[in-house]
Amino acid sequence: MQLFWQTVKIAIATLAILGIADNAKAATLNNNPLSDDLTQQLQSILARNVRESGTPGATVSIITPEGTWTGASGFSNLAEGIPMQPDDQFNIASVTKTFTAATVLKLVDEGRLSLEDNISQWLSPEVIGYIPDGDKMTIRQLLNHTSGIRNYTDGTAFQCDPADLANCDYLREWQSEELIALIDGKPPGAPLGTFSYSNTNYVLLGEIAEAATQSTYAEVLHSRLLAPLGLDDTFYPPQEMVPSGFVPGYFDLNGDGDLDDPLEDRFGSVKLLTTSGGLVSNAEDVSTFIDALFTGKVLKPKTLEEMLNFVNVGGFSDPLGRVGYGLGVWKAQTSFGTAWVHDGANPGYESQYVYFPDLNITATVLTNERRDFNRDGSLAEVDWQILSESVEIVLQDRQSVPEPGMVVGAIAISAGMLLRRKRPTS
Repeated sequence: MQLFWQTVKIAIATLAILGIADNAKAATLNNNPLSDDLTQQLQSILARNVRESGTPGATVSIITPEGTWTGASGFSNLAEGIPMQPDDQFNIASVTKTFTAATVLKLVDEGRLSLEDNISQWLSPEVIGYIPDGDKMTIRQLLNHTSGIRNYTDGTAFQCDPADLANCDYLREWQSEELIALIDGKPPGAPLGTFSYSNTNYVLLGEIAEAATQSTYAEVLHSRLLAPLGLDDTFYPPQEMVPSGFVPGYFDLNGDGDLDDPLEDRFGSVKLLTTSGGLVSNAEDVSTFIDALFTGKVLKPKTLEEMLNFVNVGGFSDPLGRVGYGLGVWKAQTSFGTAWVHDGANPGYESQYVYFPDLNITATVLTNERRDFNRDGSLAEVDWQILSESVEIVLQDRQSVPEPGMVVGAIAISAGMLLRRKRPTS
């Protein structure tokens, strides 16, 4: 009997050394960095893609059950040769929409709003007058882009003559009301109830959040999302300054193949898209938010279920394979399975996050380049290449590590064999 308990003690000590006790692992799950070997591989993937794509720089942040990693490559400032740092801040463009949707849904959780509220309950008669059928659509339809409201960036409203930057629509400072007024007198973007992606929807949602709380959107965002989650590097420049500033954004302004940085007032440029694309953040904050949101730490279960109720968007010929849109989030069918994603592109900046519910992996990439100004140049394929290669390496590493249960079983078997060998004969 004494030998038996000695063997049990050895097994328990071995488990402790291996660090596979469930309670201890759960307490430190996402505070542990990924292994040195894995982080070196991830850094190599990032550096190679930045180098081969020619983009100035990028940052990536990954959260997995095995640990976390945030890395950077390239330059944050080409003129001064300043290397990109993992905590550098960027305009995150339309990734902002997931933050805006979550903010509005927090107000739904509080009972201040309902998804079925008619938007005319919260917007002024003047604003409703700009919108065809504005008295017939709901907050839900703004969130999932089925309102039919025209996208204010469509058409010729936003152009930029490289020889006349002083009058460049992209670089001037806009108020939300001015942006909404751009659709006045124009036909809808699509019939009511039909999916049609529109930045105008999310400008209106910011106005509704302010009306429902009688606070600025920045105050609503900080109190509902940023402060509770400790997202100290995320800001809303249309209503507040970014204390440490954010990296320059580059693009080919005049189509000569060279990257330009004409945004002397970067804060003015990001105010263009307000609550549809105006947030400044870093990769770690974005991944932290997305991981918390989709693992049920932000919204009530029923509300999160509503967020992930996707409308059909038809086939997208893009690397993400988008098939549906929920409330501020795309559904995509990737080579790794179902993913919840959003990406964005503003002058000088591109962004992309992906969350795999079946794999429990969150990843974000931010770059300080938009390929051109008035055309459709995009780094979306480069962003997805970085993320997909990173996820592939994480999965390979995961498969090479034995499950804790397998290790426990092996130790138990070894202990049993030891007992059989050492048991005295009677």
